[in-house]
Amino acid sequence: MDDYVLGYAAGIVDGEGCIHTRRVKQGGGVYYYMQVSVTNTNPRLVLFLHQSFGGNIYKHPYEGNCRSIYEWHIFGDVAMLFLKLIRPYIVCKKEEIDVALSMHALSKVRTEENIAEMDVLHLRCKSLKKKVWDI
Repeated sequence: MDDYVLGYAAGIVDGEGCIHTRRVKQGGGVYYYMQVSVTNTNPRLVLFLHQSFGGNIYKHPYEGNCRSIYEWHIFGDVAMLFLKLIRPYIVCKKEEIDVALSMHALSKVRTEENIAEMDVLHLRCKSLKKKVWDI
């Protein structure tokens, strides 16, 4: 994949994207899911990501005077490969990517220690989304 595509995708994720970790209790255990998503009113943006990296696109029809919203999502191993590819071009969300990649690696071997570490990383990822920047 060329630098243009990776750089453009990184800019989209930095500006319009979300690197999401989700904690789910299921069957007596705790599981974590990693996801990357981009939401925008311009379908060309999400179509570019879909054509370049796969994933799913969802359209939320407009209501009233609002335009339709388009969402692109990738999950799990595919999302982590995508994040590894765009990380060198990311400006704002490097730490979120690092947290997601660490969590994903820990999720491959389910031990109590790894689950405890994923709990910490999950909370870190959530806190990064609330960080206030002083300029």
